[in-house]
Amino acid sequence: MTRRLNLVRPDGDFDIQYKVSRFPDGQQGITIQEVYDPKEPHEIISRLNNFGDLELILCATAALKAEGVREIMLTVPYFLGARSDRKFGQGSYHYLKDVICPIINAQGYRSVAVLDPHSDVLEACIDRLVPNSNLAFVKWALEDLGYAKKPLDFTLVAPDAGAYKKVDSIARELKHPTEIVTAHKRRDLQTGQILNTTVEGIDEAQQKFVIIDDICDGGRTFLGIAEAIKSKVANAKIYLLVTHGIFSAGYSQLMNHFDGIYTTNSYTDISEEFTFVKSLKII
Repeated sequence: MTRRLNLVRPDGDFDIQYKVSRFPDGQQGITIQEVYDPKEPHEIISRLNNFGDLELILCATAALKAEGVREIMLTVPYFLGARSDRKFGQGSYHYLKDVICPIINAQGYRSVAVLDPHSDVLEACIDRLVPNSNLAFVKWALEDLGYAKKPLDFTLVAPDAGAYKKVDSIARELKHPTEIVTAHKRRDLQTGQILNTTVEGIDEAQQKFVIIDDICDGGRTFLGIAEAIKSKVANAKIYLLVTHGIFSAGYSQLMNHFDGIYTTNSYTDISEEFTFVKSLKII
């Protein structure tokens, strides 16, 4: 039997109860209540949004090891720095490879489970990574949109060429009856700013568009795609499905461009009263 220590829900009814302490200098610590059988496997469940989360994960790991636990699994649906999967320029560094992943690997986890990793780089950098597909999340969102009744009404959109492989895999699982549409962005190579976005292969006959991706931070990429679609199909219904919703720029612009957004609570909890964004609870 696997015992769970859930760092996201400290007051939940889980196998291992614990208390978090915080000191004036910023240090955090964890005191676990009881380990029933250290020979059993243990799972730490956490968000990994920042270094504060990472500190608590390391403290929980150390506390379990101090109680004799040797088989520990880590589940972090969102992975800090997932998009920093390469060295961006001279004088920079590879954030995943050189900073985050060595810390995680040093703990010797039996497995590290991540939901919908941004790219294959994480798999190359994390020992014993278990990448979980976003298929169940996408099916949940599409069911809410009534996809099963009229799949021909829906056009699946990959936000860029890099995301095409994932969206194509989902389309194959769904046996989606039409071709996937891919958006194309032109960037200023000096600043990284998106200059314009185009979406080819759409026409007035298509009315419902579903953009599928792993992360929405500020949302500028998706706003550009929505504008490109609306320029060709003025009455289009556009929905955004993102596994990890950060929404750092808020929702006002997104609400002006989309008819609905679907995400999970991997990064943060979304109020159930906020019906514009529907969130699948995975933690």
